[in-house]
Amino acid sequence: MVEEQRRLYPQGERAVEVWVQDETRLGLKPIVRRVWARKGQRPLAFHRTRDEWLYVYLFVHPASGQSAFLILPTVNSELMSLALREFQRGVDPEGRKVLVLLLDNAGWHRAKDLQVPPGGSAPAPAALHPGALPGGAGGAFAAGSGGQ
Repeated sequence: MVEEQRRLYPQGERAVEVWVQDETRLGLKPIVRRVWARKGQRPLAFHRTRDEWLYVYLFVHPASGQSAFLILPTVNSELMSLALREFQRGVDPEGRKVLVLLLDNAGWHRAKDLQVPPGGSAPAPAALHPGALPGGAGGAFAAGSGGQ
């Protein structure tokens, strides 16, 4: 994918940058508390089992260490589409670069309703060498006005 983009845009024409992306869940789990009970009786500890969390969508440019992130309520193709738009707008607002984004095999990265920003191309299955990412093959997203 990267070599293909570099062939399309020779040196100096447009910079080709490789980025990686992943999500992680941050949140709260209920805490089991200690309660008093009479000797020989089983204590009853009532609590509400309710989880609350958010997801961090993180984009990293390994060559420079630059990063960008969004905090969103869940993971799905609609929010992944939003994350891609915000990433492209934040990293390359003028559309002068070709951004190659390496993704893992999460379902929302491959969803049919994933909306790729203008000038980008959908993630290509198995665009990476198998074993390049934990879990095997991954995909790549190329963005940039007129990019493939």
